Amino acid sequence: MQTQGRQLYFPQKNDRTKMYLPKIIHGFKPSVTRLIRQQFENYEFGWQKSYYDHIIRNEKSLNNIRQYITNNPLKCKFDEDNLLNNKNIK
Repeated sequence: MQTQGRQLYFPQKNDRTKMYLPKIIHGFKPSVTRLIRQQFENYEFGWQKSYYDHIIRNEKSLNNIRQYITNNPLKCKFDEDNLLNNKNIK
């Protein structure tokens, strides 16, 4: 709940404009993109269109996320969107 003038404002559950993570990522992505393009002139770099944020509420959720982080890089060679796996790109 926030006060806007004399009115009380209750952010809606999906009101992402008041959330900190989207603001951080909104600043992070352009900064990192700029640095990568400065250091690697001919490197085509792009971000995925969105991200998934999740509140860790218990040990089971934490362990699932740890397992995902550990195992996800192993799946990279099978990812059709990975440019290194695209045989048509030189």
